[in-house]
Amino acid sequence: MKILSYFSFVDYGTVYVFDPAYYVEGERPCDFQDIHMEQGFFAWPGMFVFFLLTSESVIHIDVYLDGPVQLSNDTIRAIQVPFKVIGDEGIVVEPLMGESRFFALPKGDYALVFEQRYMYKWTEADMALDSTDPEWLEDRGTWDVEIPAGQPVDFRLCPMIMGRIWLNPATNVEAKILVQDTAANSNFPLNPVYPLVIDEPPAHISRQDEVAEQQNALDALKLLLHSQDKNKGVLLKAFADAINDADPYIREQAVLMLILAKFAFAEVRDILLPVLQNPNEELTIKATALNAFEFFPLEEQAIQIYQEYKEILYQVGWHQAIVPDGVRNISARRGL
Repeated sequence: MKILSYFSFVDYGTVYVFDPAYYVEGERPCDFQDIHMEQGFFAWPGMFVFFLLTSESVIHIDVYLDGPVQLSNDTIRAIQVPFKVIGDEGIVVEPLMGESRFFALPKGDYALVFEQRYMYKWTEADMALDSTDPEWLEDRGTWDVEIPAGQPVDFRLCPMIMGRIWLNPATNVEAKILVQDTAANSNFPLNPVYPLVIDEPPAHISRQDEVAEQQNALDALKLLLHSQDKNKGVLLKAFADAINDADPYIREQAVLMLILAKFAFAEVRDILLPVLQNPNEELTIKATALNAFEFFPLEEQAIQIYQEYKEILYQVGWHQAIVPDGVRNISARRGL
């Protein structure tokens, strides 16, 4: 389904398609190497810079979601790449020095296809869903490239570019050239080397990806916790999975949320006790689990385990733990 359509000028022959979570103000990627130019794009997982068939032109961009990719018979270049959305701000399409557009796209993994072909004359059909500023469109009559009668189309006349973008949910997407331009039809023909390169983002941007994934996991747990028709068995399993997650931050936050879940101790006993008894668990998480015990009426064995690990943690200095607001004073009434 087409969701977006507009005209824009573009300089330096580049179009950005990105999740703002991968963008830090003032740090837009621009250090492109020959290998990037020869494959037609520079990329981080959620930040793509596509290089155009011409360096300066008018470009018409269409964006399609959840629909089959239908390349044109006169497609000059088409590239498929994996695209990852981790943020909540939507997606940005932006020709360099041109008009940018935002649109909503759920978090997840996608196959992104960017197609280019020449456009020598705009038509009213191209204006469907168009969001271009009407004042800007007043000059559109000058964008057409006149082809003398009987003469072949010449791409060196720098016609407009028709760029179409498809985004479809998909995993394990291979980055590849679907249609490759040549010196016979392009100012900047591709010369790719496989496998195509998708670079790792800088460390501080990569960390944003990690934080977003953490938040996604915790948001899912909160959604189950506050659901009106929550299934206790499903919720307990979700907590058990989170408390055994590889990420220590998720484990600690899951323990904190468990305090607020209002379970009976018998229901969470087999989730919390292994946290204390795991010799490889981080001390901060053990301290948080120990604190969680103070919010449940404990049977004799659990009290014994609690006192044992409380003494151990006090000895190594990890007797403090974060307690959620609203339940901070409850443990004082437990007599533990």
